[in-house]
Amino acid sequence: MQTFLFTDIEGSTRLWEQYPEEMAAALSRHDAILTGAIAEARGQVVKTTGDGILARFESPQGTFAAAVQAQRNLRDEAWGVTGPLRVRMGVHTGESQERDGDYFGPTLNRTARIMAAGHGGQVLCSSAAVANVADRLPPGASLRDLGIHRLKDLTLPEHLYQLVHDDLDSEFPPPITLDSRPHNLPLQTTEFFGREAEISTIGAMLSSPTTRLVTITGPGGAGKTRLALQVAAEQFDRFSDGVFFVDLSSERVPNAAYEAIVRALALPTSGGGEPLANLKARLRDKTMLLVLDNFEQVTAAGTGIAELLQHAPKLKVIVTSRETLRVRAEQVFPVPPLSLPHPKRSTAEIATSEAVQLFVERAMAVRPGFAVTDDNASDIAQICLRLDGLPLAIELAAARLKLFSPADLLERLRSRLDVLGAGGRDLPDRQRTLWGAIGWSYELLDPEEREVFELMSVFSPTRLKAIETVAASLGIGSVLDPLGALVDKSLIRSDESGGSQRFSMLLMIKEYAETLLAKNPEREHTVRRAHALHFSTFAQQLKDRLSGAQRDLALAELESEIGNLRAAWRYWVDQNDLEQLFRLIDGLWALHEAKGWYHAAIELASDSLEVLGRAEPSEELAAEEITLRTSLARAVMAVRGYGPEVEEAFRKVLDMTEAKGSAAQRFPVIRALATYYMNLTDFGRAAEMGRRLLEIGEREGDESVLVEGHYVLGTNLAFSGDLDNGLSHLERAIELHDPRVHGSNRFRLGPNTGVVARVASGLLLWQCGEVERGIERVGAALDLALQINHPYSIAYATYHCGFLALGRYRFEEALVKARELASVAEENDYTLWGTLATVLEGVSLTALGQPEKGLALTEAGIDLYRGLSAPPIFWPLVLSLRATVHAFAGRPDRALELIDDAIATEGGNDPTLLMFKGDFLLLVPEPDPTLAETVYLKAMELARAQRVRFTELKILTRLVRLWRVGDRRPDGSEELSALYATFTDGFEEVDLMLAKEVISSVA
Repeated sequence: MQTFLFTDIEGSTRLWEQYPEEMAAALSRHDAILTGAIAEARGQVVKTTGDGILARFESPQGTFAAAVQAQRNLRDEAWGVTGPLRVRMGVHTGESQERDGDYFGPTLNRTARIMAAGHGGQVLCSSAAVANVADRLPPGASLRDLGIHRLKDLTLPEHLYQLVHDDLDSEFPPPITLDSRPHNLPLQTTEFFGREAEISTIGAMLSSPTTRLVTITGPGGAGKTRLALQVAAEQFDRFSDGVFFVDLSSERVPNAAYEAIVRALALPTSGGGEPLANLKARLRDKTMLLVLDNFEQVTAAGTGIAELLQHAPKLKVIVTSRETLRVRAEQVFPVPPLSLPHPKRSTAEIATSEAVQLFVERAMAVRPGFAVTDDNASDIAQICLRLDGLPLAIELAAARLKLFSPADLLERLRSRLDVLGAGGRDLPDRQRTLWGAIGWSYELLDPEEREVFELMSVFSPTRLKAIETVAASLGIGSVLDPLGALVDKSLIRSDESGGSQRFSMLLMIKEYAETLLAKNPEREHTVRRAHALHFSTFAQQLKDRLSGAQRDLALAELESEIGNLRAAWRYWVDQNDLEQLFRLIDGLWALHEAKGWYHAAIELASDSLEVLGRAEPSEELAAEEITLRTSLARAVMAVRGYGPEVEEAFRKVLDMTEAKGSAAQRFPVIRALATYYMNLTDFGRAAEMGRRLLEIGEREGDESVLVEGHYVLGTNLAFSGDLDNGLSHLERAIELHDPRVHGSNRFRLGPNTGVVARVASGLLLWQCGEVERGIERVGAALDLALQINHPYSIAYATYHCGFLALGRYRFEEALVKARELASVAEENDYTLWGTLATVLEGVSLTALGQPEKGLALTEAGIDLYRGLSAPPIFWPLVLSLRATVHAFAGRPDRALELIDDAIATEGGNDPTLLMFKGDFLLLVPEPDPTLAETVYLKAMELARAQRVRFTELKILTRLVRLWRVGDRRPDGSEELSALYATFTDGFEEVDLMLAKEVISSVA
């Protein structure tokens, strides 16, 4: 149990408007006074909330002491033109949930409500806070019993006490609670969570003199009623004649609705007169707020409510309804779902979402002590996502925790919704089950609306044109009016996206509509076929725009319909219809490649091959199979790295190409093989693939193939030692590459060629001594990846930017890139890049002085990497990073073992790895300068042969320092000076500065 103190400045909005500059300084003094008093009483400031502070204490005694001291100091402060800042305070004791230093839960909400009931200078306390403190109050303090009051949270009444002190004001008006004005707002048995933005927006609407009627719309279970009640409670003190709630769920005709309002207000009736006329007469001069709930039953009464508002100028009305009233005075507020978490975010982030907070609070009713933990956070997040953030659905799900764990509940929710069961017996029948809530709305539809409602169950979010086209093919007349009515009744959502309206259903409602459609299997088949035909045609029509200047627009159109395209794909797979699949696949593949959705691309290829395998053989289908198998192998390699699965896939496609493939069909196979050989460090065979690509590109006049050929040949020539020719081909690849056109070859996968060419060129230029140009080019690779918004390319470029930052001793920058890479990898399920991100972060943290954490991360990354069967080309690099971590962590012996493994794996031709070995030889407890010198000399020989000038400079700098310690003559200074003089930029780089320092210290 902890005690919390909530504070707030009374009238702060007015003060900020009058004295904006002075209030900034005054608020700073206010904060200092409060935080000082809290610290002196051994409290902890949890957070600031606008003009207030939330603090926690282990005991109520400290809270009362802090409140008294703060109020005394606030009173004594010289405030100047703003006048005294009058602060109201609330104190409450209870259980809370804590995550990363922040606190939340019903206790915090209750504390805020107690504070809101007070006046400036007043300290209000709950009965829980004063229960054990009456004889241990601060000197001169006492408690005044203010009686029982209903707070604006609408839950159980609270027994309030005022903290009185000899030095402070003690006389205040009655607390600002629901007891101060007439009302009939029903008692709520549960806490209200979230919706701060919605409450603020609706409150601002009601505050406007021109707004008289606000209709809160939404589907069954969206929380319209509870939101309306909370808004009414928050607006309570603005309506001197009270706030009244009217339940219209059992009414069906306008007069009955007006009579229900008369009854709720307890107005006298006279001689059987019309109830609307009675309301007009009785409410003419009343400053009152009405909350009319479930108005969808009596929408015809909307005109009468509009008339009433004309006759009663001080009256305002909130309506909750599944459809709008369609009267002129109406302002509509569609209630959104609760804010939802991302299941892959941290436990702390998941715990703060509105949907999860509601789930946890309701779960505690059946499992006391239930909380979000690292073990269940992802499951809870996915449950809330599965339920669309609908409050009713979440409450029903939480109640099922008396039978299921979160993981079990999630598994059941994936297949059926009846697992939710029924809600509390005190709920109306229509709200006790989610199906009942939706069915209640469905029963109110006319036949045309029901037909369109069932039709919409096969659609993901889409435009009106698609709905109209499919409906027309089914013989359904105009959908405009029925669709508009379904939007008004909150069964269909209409959202603007990309300049047009898109129509969709919440998942809960969609599944209800699917159940209705499935009752007639023949009808369901016809509807789904019409939907699939439309989207096959849609994809086919965009095919020609996927190469050329319109590619981005075509991809954007495809992405906007991805849910419908995937549904069409599944339908045609089930029907074994290759013709329709081939109409879809080009667009879907291009989109999946552009977005880096490689796991889904694997499914596309696998599905196609499965259906193709059941078709009659033909030459045309054999060519498609070659292309699909090549693409499948590349997709698997991109996602899972090098391994037996990839090798087997390439073996099959090689056999097929040799037996059946034409020259034109060989391009994707050759390009894929180039990557495969490169990953095996077989640079000679990879370079040969590059030459073959250039032959095809020149013969066909295809610049896209030429870009690929120049990149493949250039990279592998450089890796083979032919640096000049390698860089020349890479430059040509970069010159030819146009991100708007190239990289759109049919069924391609992997990082964008323009990105990888820039990375390869940049790293080579950096090593060769063109330092700034190399750094700029690697950065340009990431810029390009971000520009084309291609996740796999972003991962590739981000990793290499981080690796280069390590080489430049920019460890903070490397850490940032490691975490950015981890985020991209997690979001897109790129296991290989996630593993490398872990290693990169480990190295960076170790270099920044966190060796234990850095070592643990690095070793974890290495373990993950071993389980990947990743490309051999990466392994020496990973081992060298691992060795560096151990060296940074003061473990040079282990670093030496690891660098020897890296050198052996690589073949002993990398001067940088040898340079690291020389470094580690000098760090061991019994260093061997002679052996280190031998290793450095071998490294320098390789660097010179490979003409990597910057690497040579680093090695020679080390040798000169080593020779000077050994008093060798000559010590290499002149040679180092001559090499340094060949550099024209990059003089702010650490290695160049070290070289200059060594040269300058010759004397």
